[in-house]
Amino acid sequence: MQLNRNMLSSPIALCILVVAFAGLGVKTLLVDPMNSTGVLSGELTKLKNQHRTRYSSKAGVNGDIQHLVKIIRQSKPSSETKLIEETLLRLGRKLDGITMADTVQRDALALIAAEREQIKLTTGISSGFFQALGSGFILVTVFVAIRNLGLAQKNLKVSENKLTSEIIAKATDHLGSEASIVRLGGINTLIWIARSLMTKQDRESTETISNTLAGFIVIRSRLDTVDVLSSIPIDISAALMFLLHSFEGTQDVTSLKINLTGSQFGKRRFNGVSLKNLDLENSVLNSSDIKNSSISNCNLNQADLALADLSGCEIVNSQFSICTLENALLAGASLKECTFTGSKFGSSFEFNQAQAISETDFSLAQLQHAIFDGLHLRKITFNGANLSGASFRNCRLENVIFDNANLNGAAFDNAIVKACSCVGTSLEEVSLQAADLEKVDLRGSKNLTRESLCKATRRQVDIDEWLQDEIIASSNDV
Repeated sequence: MQLNRNMLSSPIALCILVVAFAGLGVKTLLVDPMNSTGVLSGELTKLKNQHRTRYSSKAGVNGDIQHLVKIIRQSKPSSETKLIEETLLRLGRKLDGITMADTVQRDALALIAAEREQIKLTTGISSGFFQALGSGFILVTVFVAIRNLGLAQKNLKVSENKLTSEIIAKATDHLGSEASIVRLGGINTLIWIARSLMTKQDRESTETISNTLAGFIVIRSRLDTVDVLSSIPIDISAALMFLLHSFEGTQDVTSLKINLTGSQFGKRRFNGVSLKNLDLENSVLNSSDIKNSSISNCNLNQADLALADLSGCEIVNSQFSICTLENALLAGASLKECTFTGSKFGSSFEFNQAQAISETDFSLAQLQHAIFDGLHLRKITFNGANLSGASFRNCRLENVIFDNANLNGAAFDNAIVKACSCVGTSLEEVSLQAADLEKVDLRGSKNLTRESLCKATRRQVDIDEWLQDEIIASSNDV
């Protein structure tokens, strides 16, 4: 008989199946052995009766022997020989019969004993079976209990998710309130739920709440514009602080970006808040106070940072491409692994106020009359940048690339220029007074004159053949 799989998976069907097997086991291992025990008991009684009969016969033989002894004592041997022989023969036959019967009886008793031992063994197996059967019932009970527990937990989770969704919906409604205290209550509720979901490693739901708070910051920042320098509103600040720390410890956190695209924080005071993993593309941060902050792994492409105060900031691995930075302040700031491709710095930007600049890309940037005096510039790229009139006096430049840049009127007086490239660079009226040029590639440079180059104290450079000929001719004239 084939059983339906769904029936076997049901606890009730499983219980019925266990009971059926239990009944079969009772009959095979208990009822049948008990019947066998009854039969053996009858056989044992029969053999006992036969033993009594043999005992009586043996007693009769003993009587005959005593009679024979009496006759022998009373008779003469010569006259009673025949009688004695017949009596002894009869006695021998009886003794043989008794001996054989005793042997059969002993064999039967031995067989009964063996079968009794077998019954005892069968009874032991029966006991083990019933113990196993009891364990089976316990296992079935445990299985049913675990299954019911799983269903209860599933129902509890469904109820919990439903309640959480309702709370999130109500808290989100509070974000649109005109009262800042109501908005703050909604934000704190969402933050509480998000932290609870983090402990359950529900990253998807946590990111949903984070995106909701990010959207709130963007929209609210556009509504709360100010005319004078002011602190960030408390509700925006609470949401921002949670977002900045929400994914700390997450693997590959550098791949995450909190989307605050288009935010407006003009004339806002950040009070040293560390900005990290933020996408602030197209944001307005003009005249904002961001000094003494740590800016890392941020996207500020096309952002407006004009007149922004970035003094004392540590800016690492961030993008500022096509960004407006006119009259921004970098006093005591450090730049590392940043990108300013195509950015506008206005005229006479004071980079010399920065603490350090390294591994940064200023390709195609507008840097007219920028001041880099006294800085140690390492692994900097100025490909195609407009550096006309820029000042690099007393600088130390290592592995700096000026290929195809505009350095017309730039000053490198007393600078140490090492392993730099100026291939195709415009160097009209560049000043190299007392400059130390070591392994500088000037091939294909434009408007570089012999007079400018000869003002350098050391000239370990690669230059075009025509310029080399001019320098050699000038040396011969001297």
